[in-house]
Amino acid sequence: MYKKFIRKISATIFFISATVISGLIFIETTNLSETKKFAYFGLLFFSLLMLFLLSFTLQINIIYKDKKNKPSEKRGKESVTKQTEINKTEEKIKSFISETEKLSLAESSFPENVLKAFAKTFYIVQGIVYLKDKEKFKISAGYAMYNKDKNLSFSEGEGIPGQVAKNKRIKIITDIPDDYIKVVSGLGAGTAKNLILIPVIDGNNTVAIIEAASFDNFPEDINKYHNIINKSLAKKFKEIQKNDQ
Repeated sequence: MYKKFIRKISATIFFISATVISGLIFIETTNLSETKKFAYFGLLFFSLLMLFLLSFTLQINIIYKDKKNKPSEKRGKESVTKQTEINKTEEKIKSFISETEKLSLAESSFPENVLKAFAKTFYIVQGIVYLKDKEKFKISAGYAMYNKDKNLSFSEGEGIPGQVAKNKRIKIITDIPDDYIKVVSGLGAGTAKNLILIPVIDGNNTVAIIEAASFDNFPEDINKYHNIINKSLAKKFKEIQKNDQ
């Protein structure tokens, strides 16, 4: 910005200098008295001085307006970026719901297929579905699950999943402890750092929890779509819960 300003001021000064020199040459070559030459030169100098001041003021105003407009431009870009992220999340949720609606409860692997649909949409590397059995939550299905105790069970309020079941709110963790979860693939072993836990709620009861890990961040605005997820999955998980009992 300042380099452009300096270039413009330099160009203005060069123009004025060239005009002054040309004016002096013109005045000297004309048959005028010294008084008239001095008067013409004074008028020329005053006119060019006004031109310089006008140009300088204009450049200052341009810089001021440019600085003033930049914050609003930044806010505008941030707003567009935020709206784009919201649209992406909405599309992902719609895709996930569409996939789960195709699933049949007649299939014994319904919870596992829900995880597969979630993996397809959010690119998770590992996932678990906990289903409530009377007072305890137990593992009902796993996706790429290697180091979890398949007999793991917990009550509401116990551990991270238990807290999610109790609070009935989606929880996103962006810094998973190294010993919490490990992903094993053909590329080797690694630790996913992002975890999401989604409580599936029927009425006022948490009937299931979807826990998934990813190397990428989960969208923070996914909480807005919790009700949509519940409407799609709660009754189905409740039906499985009844059948198991």
